[in-house]
Amino acid sequence: MHPDSGRKPIDAAFARELRAQLPAAVGVVTTRHGDELHGVTVTALLVASHIPPRVVVCLERPSRSAELVAASGVFAVHALSWSQMFLADRFAGRAPLVDPRFGGVPHRSGVTGAPLLANALAWLECRVVAAWPAGDHVVFLGEVVAAEAAAGGDALVHFRRRFHRLQG
Repeated sequence: MHPDSGRKPIDAAFARELRAQLPAAVGVVTTRHGDELHGVTVTALLVASHIPPRVVVCLERPSRSAELVAASGVFAVHALSWSQMFLADRFAGRAPLVDPRFGGVPHRSGVTGAPLLANALAWLECRVVAAWPAGDHVVFLGEVVAAEAAAGGDALVHFRRRFHRLQG
């Protein structure tokens, strides 16, 4: 427990430390705006509703990712498999960057035009139905218009600032 919890606001460093203690699925959010394809690695994603199917993703602001999802009104969120750790690093900017045409990243275009990454454990293609600022992030609520799930594979999760394998 933080020694000052309850007495003053939690500072950014302690908030990051708390976040590191929460295991999270690793995903990539992709979008298309005009001719530009874009993707970013995220751990802030969840299913908000089953009927109608809706998901929430949180993107840093200000960021190109949040700007493009807001401008396009569409996104796809992908649950990555353990074998796709390299994509998590690339879309997080920790490995050779993904070029605007997604060179070397197997993908196809979805019904909304958002890029769909091949071999993800699952992907959900969404239209933005709401967005609101939340501190240093923007929360996007997307209505799922198409989705697919793989038959198997191990999940990629993030915990204590490292990737881990969750066996399926």
